[in-house]
Amino acid sequence: MFNLMKFLKHFLLSGIIVGTFAYFSEITKNKICALLYCGLPIGFLYMFLFTDMIRKEQYEYTFDGIIGTIFFLIYMLFFYTLLKYSKLNIFVIILITLILFLVTLLLTNKFFYKLF
Repeated sequence: MFNLMKFLKHFLLSGIIVGTFAYFSEITKNKICALLYCGLPIGFLYMFLFTDMIRKEQYEYTFDGIIGTIFFLIYMLFFYTLLKYSKLNIFVIILITLILFLVTLLLTNKFFYKLF
């Protein structure tokens, strides 16, 4: 059943965390902000600190997080390659990388690791 109060709690807390990192990244535009914004496991740690999970759920969630990280790296490699070596519009790059990401996700789900 949908719990509006839990939703609002997570919406506000995660928004503040991500918004803070995005704000400092935009202002300073330095490498450390990009590293912290993309490299810190903010979402992963947030789930452990602010949700109720039993131990079995925690290690299953961690394993799925490892799989998700691999997908994120593949996505970032697609994005970086197109951004660096093509003259495409940023929105076209986003669209192409999302399509490549989804294809990778579906192929992985079919042949290697059942995601859904």
